[in-house]
Amino acid sequence: MTELEVRIVRLEPMRVASVHAFGEQPEYAAWDKLMAWAGPQGLLKDPEQHRIFGFNNPDPSPGSPNYGYEFWIAVGRDVEAGPEAQIKEFSGGLYAVARCKGAHTITETWHKLATWCEDSKHEYGHHQWLEEHLGPVDTPHNDEWCSTCTCRLRSSGSEQTGFLPETRFVDLQALLRRQGQRKLDALLNPGPQGVV
Repeated sequence: MTELEVRIVRLEPMRVASVHAFGEQPEYAAWDKLMAWAGPQGLLKDPEQHRIFGFNNPDPSPGSPNYGYEFWIAVGRDVEAGPEAQIKEFSGGLYAVARCKGAHTITETWHKLATWCEDSKHEYGHHQWLEEHLGPVDTPHNDEWCSTCTCRLRSSGSEQTGFLPETRFVDLQALLRRQGQRKLDALLNPGPQGVV
């Protein structure tokens, strides 16, 4: 991977449907739950309107291969919760965003983004960090999908921001945590989680 291009973006508040799984590779189980729930409702047809985000919940514990993964899909007021999905309100926030393509670039992108955040003028925020996937929902783990890595930042009110394009799924942080990246873990989880 070459030089990292980072953008500062503000995600607006949104209503999301949430699914969750726990185990050694919960991303796959949570993804299957999301597809099974969102597909029949027609939520996978418009990726710009129904963006998908993911993150570890709970984070991996030392000595255990198990952890949780949660997916969100943006939904309108007309969508109701189901047996596998609950509705949440995401308050939005400011993020540093880097894009990567292919599963083989995920770890390097997270490392570079963490370094960029440490060296920047920005401070880490306490809102939920997120991962997104750019591309078709039927191929979440091949070398053609693109994704964004998003580190949360504290807002000073004077940032130049843009908006994220349509996106879907990625399990970047889980890969890093399995490789023992404690420094990145400390950056991404500086303290108690605030409102999502």
